[in-house]
Amino acid sequence: MKNIVFAFIALFIGIAFASCNKSNSNPQLDAFKDSIRRADSLKQIQRDAEKAAEKIHQDSIDYLSFTSQDLKTFFLKGHVKSVTETTAYGEKTTLLFDINGNLTNKGGFDEVKRNSKGQITDLINKDTWDGGDEGATYTYNGNGYPKSYSYWVSDTYMEQYTKYNSSHWPIAAKQVYDFPEGEEPRGTITYSNTDKIGNWTKKKVVFQYFGDYPSDTQVTTRNITYYSFEEVNKIVAE
Repeated sequence: MKNIVFAFIALFIGIAFASCNKSNSNPQLDAFKDSIRRADSLKQIQRDAEKAAEKIHQDSIDYLSFTSQDLKTFFLKGHVKSVTETTAYGEKTTLLFDINGNLTNKGGFDEVKRNSKGQITDLINKDTWDGGDEGATYTYNGNGYPKSYSYWVSDTYMEQYTKYNSSHWPIAAKQVYDFPEGEEPRGTITYSNTDKIGNWTKKKVVFQYFGDYPSDTQVTTRNITYYSFEEVNKIVAE
């Protein structure tokens, strides 16, 4: 008899719970909750997409504006792989850089000297045709770009840069030899061509000499190759 009573009570309780659950069921409310969950999910997807787009945008800016101390020495920016500089006389110099902007060859020179900041101060060739060394020497301004460049062998040719544009490229210079004070030839420097990264690819220097000497025009072109955006970001990700 007790078992029958307990069974009846259990059955009654089960029916009551089922009835309550059924009465609490609201299809419209459930659908509304589902729509909220979907909306939240879409918002999260949108936020993730915006973050990804922002990162790509920033990576692109970094890719275009990247520079290093070695690149600054040659007035370069971006992830340069190589640059070949050709003068109007057909003289060519090729420099190679790693993906981090470090000079990896010496452009035909035997030795590279650096200062305590890691800046290139001298590129030297040992025992050249005239029996001595020859090379190039650089000094730097506060922004890390050359303020003077000199090429020396039996004598020394020096340019001192006196004015720069917004890209840190020199636009005015003077030549320094053994000229009397105030008679150093003054030069203007213009850049007629740039590439997609914003590096100059054609430069013209016009030096005006004193007295009856004619002006001297020097034209230099550059061919520049770069590491790809994908190569750079692969290194960054690793």
